[in-house]
Amino acid sequence: MDIERIQLDFNKRKYDALEQSIGSLSQGSVIAELEKYLDFLYEKNVPDSVKKEIETNNRQEHLAYKALVAPGKQFSVITLKRENEEITFSAEGLLTFLDIASIYREKIRDWEDITNLETIRTFFGKNDLLEPLSFMLFVKHLDYNPSVTLLADFDFVNDTVSVLKNGSDEWSAYRLKDVASAAFLAYQKPELHLSERKRIFDDYLSDRKLPQQK
Repeated sequence: MDIERIQLDFNKRKYDALEQSIGSLSQGSVIAELEKYLDFLYEKNVPDSVKKEIETNNRQEHLAYKALVAPGKQFSVITLKRENEEITFSAEGLLTFLDIASIYREKIRDWEDITNLETIRTFFGKNDLLEPLSFMLFVKHLDYNPSVTLLADFDFVNDTVSVLKNGSDEWSAYRLKDVASAAFLAYQKPELHLSERKRIFDDYLSDRKLPQQK
């Protein structure tokens, strides 16, 4: 849950004396007492309807976060966008950008006969739809969840794909045609080791990154 950090200016001599007095009474600390008083002000002044809404949101976020950090298989989070359509889901087994690029090149690139994003979603294997809150938490806590390997955002209106890898602090965007070409080159020779495929893929895209869009 989001935390608001509060800073107050107060005379240091008074604060030290207050801290010492509260501590000697075994009541904790000044900070603890201020937190109790903030809770008192909250209960006294905030309408019950607002409290109920906040409690519901906090509970939903807590449950979503527990699911987020729970042990499990590695997976990617993918968003598909086309005109007024948008769908976000988690896809198991897609551990790298190369995996996703290969699926795009082999199954989705020539997609004139595909009618909607739901159909495209099935190409990524076993997956589950994500609510906006869950997706927000994936983005916010990506570094703390090793199960999530990356976030990928396919924009079929602008023919781009943006990727945020776990451990990175910024999105990288590429033209879909460049991603397809990189995947083609990586799998052109069947005898290559996976590490060599990844090197070819990354080398091809190294100077084709679009200006940051996220």
